[in-house]
Amino acid sequence: MKDMLHFALDYARRGFPVFPCNPANKSPLTEADVDPVLRKKIEGTGGFKKASCDPEQIKAWWEKSPDAMIGIPTGSRSGIWAIDPDAPKPPSNIDGRQNWAELTAKNGGHQHTHTHNTPGGGQHIVFKYRPDKPVTNREGGLVRLGINVRGEGGYIIVPPSMTADGKRYEHAEPLDVFHFADAPDWSYDLILTAPSISE
Repeated sequence: MKDMLHFALDYARRGFPVFPCNPANKSPLTEADVDPVLRKKIEGTGGFKKASCDPEQIKAWWEKSPDAMIGIPTGSRSGIWAIDPDAPKPPSNIDGRQNWAELTAKNGGHQHTHTHNTPGGGQHIVFKYRPDKPVTNREGGLVRLGINVRGEGGYIIVPPSMTADGKRYEHAEPLDVFHFADAPDWSYDLILTAPSISE
C-alpha cells in the first residue's frame, strides 16, 4: 500500500483540508501557535484548525510523522459531517450501530453515502454539510444512544489511516467513496431540534 502522505495529498487535491493525528489516541499532532511576546500557546489555533490543502505543509507534516493518521475537520471547511455510531464497549455496552439501524428503519432510511468502518467496529456515515442546517458535535435526540455527531467544530479520521495496533479505517462500500448524499430530514429533526438529556 502507498504511504499515508500519498493519501493525505489525494484528500487535499479533492478539496479536503487534512492534518496529522496520533495513531495511538487519534489526537491531533498539529500544535497551537505560540505568542512571540508571551511565549505561550495561543488557545484555539492548533489541532484541526491547522488543517490544510497546501501540499508543502502536508509533506512537512507527514515527513515528520510518516505513520500519522489522516484527520479531516467536519463542517463548513470540508463540506461534510458525520454520524458516528459506535460498537458496544464497557461500561455502558450501548450498541450505537444497532440503535442507528433501528432509527433508520423506523424513519424511512437515508440515501447511500460515503461510509467507512472504524477500527473499533463502528462507522462514520458521511453526509453533505448544509449551512442552513448547522450541525455541530451536539447529539440532540441521539444522546445516550451510542451515536456521536461530528459537525462544525469536530473532525473524523479517514481511510486508510492505521492505528498503532495495526487496525485500519476502511471504506464500507467502494461504490459510495467520495459520494456524499444529503442527510434525511428526520436526522436533522433529531439532532437539531431535540434537546439533549443533559441540557
